[in-house]
Amino acid sequence: MKDKKKTLIILLSFISYLIIIFLKNYFFCDIFFGECFNEPYTGDLKIYNVHFKLNSINGYNGTLLDLIFILTNSWLSFKFFLIFFNLIFYSVIFFCCLILSQNKSLWKTMFIILVVIFYPFYEGYSSFGLQQGLGIIFMFISIFLVKKKYSFLWFLFALLSVLSHFIFLLFYIILFFSKFFNVRSLIFLFLVSIFLYIFGITKFLSIIEIVNTLTNSTLFVNDTILDDIVIKIRFDFILFSSLPLFCYYVPQFKKVFNNDHLIKSLFKFHLLFSTAIYLFFSEYYYINRVLSISWLLYPFYFYILSRPLKFKIN
Repeated sequence: MKDKKKTLIILLSFISYLIIIFLKNYFFCDIFFGECFNEPYTGDLKIYNVHFKLNSINGYNGTLLDLIFILTNSWLSFKFFLIFFNLIFYSVIFFCCLILSQNKSLWKTMFIILVVIFYPFYEGYSSFGLQQGLGIIFMFISIFLVKKKYSFLWFLFALLSVLSHFIFLLFYIILFFSKFFNVRSLIFLFLVSIFLYIFGITKFLSIIEIVNTLTNSTLFVNDTILDDIVIKIRFDFILFSSLPLFCYYVPQFKKVFNNDHLIKSLFKFHLLFSTAIYLFFSEYYYINRVLSISWLLYPFYFYILSRPLKFKIN
């Protein structure tokens, strides 16, 4: 009886969650949250809309997204495609949180899911950046929903993630190599990279600048838009990237770091990933778009850390 009641609560929570997501992005967005995802589409959505109707694999969106467009455009309008994509994106997040709860604290799960609903770093990827959003869906599945790491199923979802957007190739490479480092050495590398970034030394290590110099090209630069833009040190990015590091030195959280394999793996990945970005991609104007690949994990990250926290609810 107790299990049935819990299942019912989860089901009702899930339905309510999807309704809130739908209302937030399609009805109340103009009032509280910004632009609604309705026609006429602009920016990336305008481009996706054109390719959605082409009914061909052209490689512009990546093979996987083009294939999904072909399979859906005969029975879905682009507007309903966006709605389904949005709901699937957040559904995956919901079930990831549910798995992480380990059937121990339903109210904590509901709280973190409420945080997810208003977490701004999911908005662009789930609604405007369909390539990246698709990659995030498969990335989350491989990390949180596939039980055995490096199994066939894990590699399948990792491959689907990479085929969605090549930024996830960098994600999985760094995730793999981070396991060969200990936490202390990664903290040191992270702090060194921040120091070099603040004092402008990383511009000499920037892969983009090196390639541009060797090839006399303008990689990742739109001549008409970015020529006159000066790359500035973003202290807000540094602060946000450092949040897991601050948590590491909280005694209650440090115990979780030491005892939970998943959070330790994510922590090590975060440090090495951030280090690589600050060292070698500091001259990339959209550095926050790359850094946000690790920021996307924050709700799960802090949910795991919340396990030892106990509050009395009357």
